[in-house]
Amino acid sequence: MNSLGERIKYLRNILSLNQIKFGELIGLASGSMSEIESGKRTPPFEAMLAICKLAAENEVDLAWLLLGETKAGFNDQIIELLHSFNSLSPTGKATAIHQVASLKELFPEMPTANEDGVYIM
Repeated sequence: MNSLGERIKYLRNILSLNQIKFGELIGLASGSMSEIESGKRTPPFEAMLAICKLAAENEVDLAWLLLGETKAGFNDQIIELLHSFNSLSPTGKATAIHQVASLKELFPEMPTANEDGVYIM
């Protein structure tokens, strides 16, 4: 997801909203949303503030949303995984953590990240 429009579309999809509903939340028409998501138009300042507010409320990294970068240098797959994890119920999160721990036992030589987010073997 290289463009701002693609990242805004990703946020909209995380929220399970169509372009009409998302546009209403940020004060834009659905046609404007289509142009923004396709990169033909940049959101106006007021809409961008509303988008950032929605992102922050849903634990979407604003640096990633605005710049395509993350503090830890995560790639898109890891970001998507984290957002999927955040959308799980508490029971679902516990199950996912248990499954990952089980995988680690099966594959002890899997790389792990140090405190700087660098993966080591």
